[in-house]
Amino acid sequence: MKKNHLLFDCFWLTLILSFIFLYFGSDHSLLNPDESRYSEVAREMLATGDFITPRLNNIIFFDKPILYYWLQTISIRWFGLNEWALRFFPTLFGIVGCLFTYITGHSLFSRRVGIYSAAILASSPLYYLASHYANMDLEVAVMITACLSCFIVAIQKNYQKQRGWLMYLAYFFSALAILTKGLIGIVFPTMIIGLWILITGQWQIVKEMRLFRGFIIILLIISPWFYLVQSANPNFFHYFFTVQHIERFLSSDFNSQTPFWFYIPIISLGSFPWLFLFISSILHYTKNILKNPNLLFLLIWFFLILVFFSLPKSKLVGYILPVFPALSLITGYYLTQNIQTLKKWSIRIIIICNFFLIALLLALALKYPLISGLPAPNPAILLSVILLILNLSILVAYIRTNIETTWHTVMFAATIGILGLCLILPKLPLPTNKPLIEKILAIKQPDDKLIGYFHYFYDLPIYSQQTITVVDNWDDANIGRKDNWRKLFLYGLGETHSHEQLIKPTTLWQQWNQGQRLFVFVRKAHVDYLRSNVQPVIVIAELNNYAVVSNQN
Repeated sequence: MKKNHLLFDCFWLTLILSFIFLYFGSDHSLLNPDESRYSEVAREMLATGDFITPRLNNIIFFDKPILYYWLQTISIRWFGLNEWALRFFPTLFGIVGCLFTYITGHSLFSRRVGIYSAAILASSPLYYLASHYANMDLEVAVMITACLSCFIVAIQKNYQKQRGWLMYLAYFFSALAILTKGLIGIVFPTMIIGLWILITGQWQIVKEMRLFRGFIIILLIISPWFYLVQSANPNFFHYFFTVQHIERFLSSDFNSQTPFWFYIPIISLGSFPWLFLFISSILHYTKNILKNPNLLFLLIWFFLILVFFSLPKSKLVGYILPVFPALSLITGYYLTQNIQTLKKWSIRIIIICNFFLIALLLALALKYPLISGLPAPNPAILLSVILLILNLSILVAYIRTNIETTWHTVMFAATIGILGLCLILPKLPLPTNKPLIEKILAIKQPDDKLIGYFHYFYDLPIYSQQTITVVDNWDDANIGRKDNWRKLFLYGLGETHSHEQLIKPTTLWQQWNQGQRLFVFVRKAHVDYLRSNVQPVIVIAELNNYAVVSNQN
């Protein structure tokens, strides 16, 4: 009966999550730099037919491994080159991550824990928004989750018959994580599982892990691409492993310099309104850390990744995503164990938080009346009103009924509330160059040239579906010392900095009056400097702080 529940619940969860995740929130403009940058790499793979060496603006780009780009090329082939297609696999992985969370909770604890955990994860704002963001942070988080989930389920007594193939699946997902974002795909599972075995003293599990066969599985999956890319690019191993892994972790020369506690507010905001339950569950089970080996595994999963990413000075928001499945599982278990004795202030806080979220949703819907792209009345306003009425009924139910009954309703309403907020956020006006690019593409002829002047416009190549020329002082000795797109291009060029896509200002002055029409994307502050060097400089279009100028009408 337990396995029937598992299949039944997975089926309905897949349908519900597919509607919530795939239908909404994926049609807004690509965000710079990540979404535009990684999507352009995939587009150039299809354009060049080279599926081994990633390139950005026709320059070698080794910041990340290959799997994500392969998935993007598949999505472009299936659905065309559009925002929905470019976010399809991140969204699909978001659904898969919730399913693995459900299966893990169901297998380790109970059906209710699995459902609660999946609902909490799906409605955590950071996780939901990451599922609609075209980069590899969410994908690697889900693959690490799948790896750890397969391991911890495999060692349960109820799954002895499935232990072998579950272990092999764990190694399979570890290999995919390596191909998605590098060595963390094997480092995190090794550290978490190793520390857990060390603390619990269950050394016999090592014999059941099939380490040698698992190592062979990982090698068979990752070796072909690593061999081919190194053969084609002799500097790959040094840049990928030394620069991107070791130096980035130890050095303070990279961007996003943040304090040690950076991820505390990120997790707090990213888990709202479940934050108070997260804190309660973590504090509760940390006090009794050795009583339940499965909970100990989840706590190690959470704390080890949090500390690991807090140590380096260079941090990005998406790095912390792998902790959310563990947090959701701990919280889901906490709810089922304490649902009768849960303090009343916890429920009150959830209700208050949900009121706040829906009030914010209503305010946004009123401020941006055409946000949905549909004629008035705006569905977002209607949704906000319905949610407010629902919460009023919950408040009445809380006063007149018992805590257990109300808690299920509160949890459901909070889930709907936070998802409502997540659905509307991606549709807000976002900083993008797309409107500016579309104006130029409407008048651009095949022979016209697109140029970025002392700035790389990440979304220009992907929306124009061609590489662009970038003007800068490429012979400046200091240009590669800052962690930015200039340094990225210089590393990609290797020993020589000469490339047809990268030109100096003097080359631009020479091309200005040679007959070919140029469209130069430039900061508005640089337009006067351009006019002081060449004539004519005609402003074609403007958007925010940027403009497009040309040498011809």
